[in-house]
Amino acid sequence: MASQDDPGIPFGFRHNQESFRLLELSPALLAALESENPLTITIKSAPVTSSASTPSHAVLCTTDETFQLRQVHSSNSVFLIRPSQHNGSTEEVYQSPGLCTIASPKVTLELHRVAISSVSHLKKLIPIFHAPEDGDGDSEMTSWPTGFEKQSRIEIFADVPTCEEECRRGWTEIVAFELDVEDLWQTIEYDGYPRPLVDALLATLAPEGQPTQGKWASVDKSKCVPWLGALILEAQQGANPERFVSDFLKEWTDSLPEAWRASVSLDCITGHYVLSGSTIRFNGGGMDATSATPLSGANANKAPPSSRRWHEKFRNAKK
Repeated sequence: MASQDDPGIPFGFRHNQESFRLLELSPALLAALESENPLTITIKSAPVTSSASTPSHAVLCTTDETFQLRQVHSSNSVFLIRPSQHNGSTEEVYQSPGLCTIASPKVTLELHRVAISSVSHLKKLIPIFHAPEDGDGDSEMTSWPTGFEKQSRIEIFADVPTCEEECRRGWTEIVAFELDVEDLWQTIEYDGYPRPLVDALLATLAPEGQPTQGKWASVDKSKCVPWLGALILEAQQGANPERFVSDFLKEWTDSLPEAWRASVSLDCITGHYVLSGSTIRFNGGGMDATSATPLSGANANKAPPSSRRWHEKFRNAKK
């Protein structure tokens, strides 16, 4: 306690207080930030639009983790202080070093780790590529679609409220691809499909560990069969999204090579459909890889869906 001979440290309040928010970090995250090779953290949120039905919440992201930010109000007084010079009480001591408050935060931001799928966010930001009609080699995507902002993949990821690793997983799941404008219509001979689209499909459907940039590539049946089934079902969304189960299974089967047709089963696309009597419709969701059923036995035919109408390509490969 200060005495008359020792007045202590002068303490004052600055007239114009600054605005601060305190961020509470876990010991592991703090250690990672203070390491020799500190990780990069970003605060992101989905774009705010006039038609949005729900508010856009901010998240804090590392490379492979996503944290929801929650505001916690405190009844305790918290002060941020800064060294300052104070006028002394006597002529002999005109100024003395002290402390001054520059802010009094009332809210602390807490981090809560969450698992958020990037698929629905990416679908809102990326337009669908429409295949050329009748194999004429001319793509219908001659201009950027209305309602979509022309962005690079990095710019799109900045508007997706998930970590970069989850953004990349969702990008692969929906078979997204990025095309250089200068080389936009360097297309595959015969069909007119952009090469990056084919590369994106192979990245999704090729066997695990198989390079997709070489002179040859193959498609994994256990990935392709369920992916194609969910894709066909999703493509039926519209004014009348329900259809007879038998019709859906027939189209799905007919779109596959003969050697793969015996693998067609609704068990392959569990989570992607809703049954109502003898009709079926798409459930409106995307597959989250963390909740997918492991591949095994006769039902080893599960893969993520896509909104691209590529199932028609497989009709030419009936073997």
